Amino acid sequence: MKKPDLQQLTTELFEKLKGIHLTGQALAAYQTTNNQSVLMDLQKKSAALVQAVQSKQPKGMLLGAHEDVAAAIDTAGILGVISNEELPGYYKKLDDIWMDIEKGE
Repeated sequence: MKKPDLQQLTTELFEKLKGIHLTGQALAAYQTTNNQSVLMDLQKKSAALVQAVQSKQPKGMLLGAHEDVAAAIDTAGILGVISNEELPGYYKKLDDIWMDIEKGE
């Protein structure tokens, strides 16, 4: 099976993040509006990464966009918007994206 390219990886991450809905603990934790804001930021940052890849931005811009997504995922994990069980999957996808950016793919 062919390894997904950078554009496919970033699109998959965006779609996965776009599919997060506030339920249960994330909905009850802190203020709902705060968690909604975190979720919107997460989706915005992942969309920016997809756009950077699609427009073939320089490596530095891609790494900056990647770092923004990583920080947004960290925040979402701390606040419970993304569960501890799901975090490793997001970090794995981010690692794959980072490796492709570093390789220049």
